[in-house]
Amino acid sequence: MPLAGTNGRLHRPLILAQGHSPPAPPLHGTDVGENNPTLIALRLRRAVTAPFAAPLALPPARASSKENAVDKAYLEDLAPGQVFTSEARAVVDAGSIKRFAGEFDPQPFHLDEATARPTFFKRLVASGWHTTAVTMQLLVQTLPLSEGVIGSGVDELRWPRPVKPGDTLRVQCEVIDVTPSKLHPSRGTVRMRMTTLNQNDQPVQTMIANLLAFRRPEQAA
Repeated sequence: MPLAGTNGRLHRPLILAQGHSPPAPPLHGTDVGENNPTLIALRLRRAVTAPFAAPLALPPARASSKENAVDKAYLEDLAPGQVFTSEARAVVDAGSIKRFAGEFDPQPFHLDEATARPTFFKRLVASGWHTTAVTMQLLVQTLPLSEGVIGSGVDELRWPRPVKPGDTLRVQCEVIDVTPSKLHPSRGTVRMRMTTLNQNDQPVQTMIANLLAFRRPEQAA
């Protein structure tokens, strides 16, 4: 799928990659800011494209960074308090806001600057569902779950503030609870708090979701 940049041209994202290190032990930090030293980071290892947000190329992490790259996380690797983050960012521009709204949420405050002025928002803003879609793109790049990001339900979804043209989004995910399945010993459920932040570290979406996580094959038998 093509990806629209801020200059209006279509392009593909850069791949960010670093060397690997073994999965980190459970983390218990509560700071969700950029400077939290106890973060598990997944570096992008392949190009991922999306039609409604543009990637932002970032400089490589400093050598002093305490972040650890993780290839795959299994059920037994996860524990409450762990925080997953990524260097991936998505820039939401006016064009992508209008395209998404035109197809999925055609309301005046999402479609055009002029028609947005007399509305509650007073300006063009992204649909909440657009924010959720971009969040999903970032989650795929952030959560190293062994079988992918497979949801079994969402307990809570909030949009505390709208996304505006030019906002740069990132996500951080904190493990709330890990529950092995009694019916299916090979898997369990991970309850996560997912926060989508803008460039000012302000939350634009918060979500509590339940995801499937699987045991290592040798431990699932």
